[in-house]
Amino acid sequence: MLLAPERLQFSLRNMADDFERIILEELDFEREARMMAEIRSNFERDGNEAAVIPHVYQEVSSERGLTMTYVEGTKVTDVDELESKGHDPKRVARDVANVYFTMGLEHGVYHGDPHPGNLAVDDDGRIVFYDFGMSGRFTPAMQNSVVNLYLAAVNRNVDGIIDELIALGALDPDADRAAVGHVLELVIEDLEGSETVNWQQIISEVTGMLHEFPFRIPPDIMLVLRVGSISEGVLRQLDPEFDFLVAAQAFLREHGFMERVARMKLEEMRGELEASL
Repeated sequence: MLLAPERLQFSLRNMADDFERIILEELDFEREARMMAEIRSNFERDGNEAAVIPHVYQEVSSERGLTMTYVEGTKVTDVDELESKGHDPKRVARDVANVYFTMGLEHGVYHGDPHPGNLAVDDDGRIVFYDFGMSGRFTPAMQNSVVNLYLAAVNRNVDGIIDELIALGALDPDADRAAVGHVLELVIEDLEGSETVNWQQIISEVTGMLHEFPFRIPPDIMLVLRVGSISEGVLRQLDPEFDFLVAAQAFLREHGFMERVARMKLEEMRGELEASL
């Protein structure tokens, strides 16, 4: 019997557990109905009409099937049809991205299966979502870590990236920080030398170079990466120049996330200073 190297046992052990949980959750229609109700309620509470989530009729649904309202829309990648109905494909791309950012970063939940068959645009230009079997929820700590991870990456803060990977459960706390930091520096250097960088390229580079370490991507984070990777491909069919990371940076800035993180860091520094006096 062959055993995986010790450095990979952390990854393989958790990968098996994560895979089992994801499969069971995707087949749980009662859970899917609850997630749809929660996500729809979040947008209604905010008065945000950018997204349409079908209503589930609980009285005629069960763990084996869902009955919901029929919501008509134009397939999100049918550019000709969208234009014939007066929708600007580039605007649709931005709207889809912003709805996803709103779900994940503000509401703490997400729709994890953004392929073209699950996204449409209604006559009013709202984004229609179907199939919530792959959906999940962030804890407040995970939301903060995702934002911090992005900001650390933007600022080329390798120590910050490592801290957030550990906080997210993606990296073993006992991993050699110096060695991981060296790999991350090489990834950043390689990406900065590229003329065009996309989300898929970043994921491929990072996961490919970190395979030597006790590294895993928790299922919730994996779904978020999947959302970024698939949706970027979908959105570039609407706008060939669409940049997922640029859109994310704009959303974080416009919604005060950068200022919020800066205030938190300042409060932490003040607390540390007061404790040292």
